[in-house]
Amino acid sequence: MAKKSPGKEGAGTRTAAPKGGKGGGAKLRRWELERRRRRMRAALPLLAVAAGGIALVAAVVLIAPGPPSGGGGPCDYPLKSSHYHAQLLIYRDGVLRDVPGDIGIDPALTFDSSLSECVSGGTAHGVNPVHTHAGEANLLHIESRVDRTYSLGDFFRTWGQPIGPQATWDLRADANHRLTMTVDGQPSDAWGNLVLQEGMRVRIDYTTV
Repeated sequence: MAKKSPGKEGAGTRTAAPKGGKGGGAKLRRWELERRRRRMRAALPLLAVAAGGIALVAAVVLIAPGPPSGGGGPCDYPLKSSHYHAQLLIYRDGVLRDVPGDIGIDPALTFDSSLSECVSGGTAHGVNPVHTHAGEANLLHIESRVDRTYSLGDFFRTWGQPIGPQATWDLRADANHRLTMTVDGQPSDAWGNLVLQEGMRVRIDYTTV
């Protein structure tokens, strides 16, 4: 009779459970305990990967900026309230012209409301972030609930008036007239791109030449 060759344990070979008999109960318990230990050791790498993924997500949440205010529009910035002011002085041949109050508040003086979601207090206040108030001549209010900058062009778009060296408000440059701008006493050609800042003094001169 041919002898049976001894079995070989492969990488995926399962160990058979011990049979009953004398001392079989104790062996069965030891075998079951050892099987559980092997399963736990096999699961440890997966648990470590899962724990690392959770930690990474938590870190991203902690370091991410505040929630955006919009869905990809001009107000889609982290939340951060601010309120500051800048002066806008428009002269015609040396005579100061008052910029109307309630631009960005009064619907009759508000041409573009695309930034209304950015305003501090939301649209319930009915204003754009860059606006004027009645009784406060030539003072721009910048009231925002999101962390972004605003330009002089944002104000003029809200107002529905042009801003630039060729035309500002109802003033038009031609062969006999020119428009110039200074910011805090210094000549500037930024015009609509000028970023408004606290205490800034913007002067626009329309002069006959």
